[in-house]
Amino acid sequence: MKKISLIILIFTISINIIACSPASSDKQKSIKSIDLLNIQNKANGVEINRLEYDSDGLNVVGFILKPEEVTADTKLPVLIFNRGGNQNDGMITTETLGYLSNWASQGYVVLASQYRGNGGSEGKEEFGGSDVNDVLNLMNVAKELDYADEDHTVMLGLSRGGLMSYLGMKNNMNVKAVAVIGGISDLSNFYHSRKDVRPMLEDLVGNPVDNSDAYAERSAVNWVNELDLPLLILHGEKDQRVPVTQVRELAKELKEENKTYKYIEYPGGDHTLSTHFEEAHEEIFKWFDQHLK
Repeated sequence: MKKISLIILIFTISINIIACSPASSDKQKSIKSIDLLNIQNKANGVEINRLEYDSDGLNVVGFILKPEEVTADTKLPVLIFNRGGNQNDGMITTETLGYLSNWASQGYVVLASQYRGNGGSEGKEEFGGSDVNDVLNLMNVAKELDYADEDHTVMLGLSRGGLMSYLGMKNNMNVKAVAVIGGISDLSNFYHSRKDVRPMLEDLVGNPVDNSDAYAERSAVNWVNELDLPLLILHGEKDQRVPVTQVRELAKELKEENKTYKYIEYPGGDHTLSTHFEEAHEEIFKWFDQHLK
């Protein structure tokens, strides 16, 4: 993979659909529709599509980004991107698509979900409950795309998307490597350290006293033995959203379990590693390249 300039792209998006691409002729079990979006951006040669796919019988919305020029015999590696936030907060937007265009321009097929209950998707999200299936089922989408090599898949999660990525690993997703930025690995710690997120978590998960099992099931720190994929963890020392103490504990246990992982903590780094953006993503590129070989 080539090194790219990691600048968030500025572009506009039209709500009009200008084309509709069906899934592969005989493989339409998961994909409901692929609609080409009328997008103008600086990522020359990148096609962005709105996706609707089946997840537990629900119609879930996501996106597919890929290089425009794909020949009939092309098989490209797949990047599954797990967004952060909850409900309308953190949904995939034009800015997110600009970021993901960077990956598609490097030859990845990028698949990303809004998760159930968000962005036009049916159902209700559970912050790492049954909505994890919305991530798992992106693998079925990959299998139905003629140009995607589902056997060469990697996964990237940001913040809450890190929690989803850990759960994907726990559920034995067929991916070669995983990278997490600012990921939640201890949901109970997250609840107690952030008063502002407690109402949301109580609505989507319940409170940690009455629903301790639900919190434990969503917390990778409790089942490190099940994290069996090469894992790159990037976290900012000054992260004000996800305390660095929980990821330090996760890294400690990964080491004790002799797992394949790399942990990088950025001094003074914030939640999104905004002041370490390019160096952090250079690490991700190298990690994925190493494990896709």
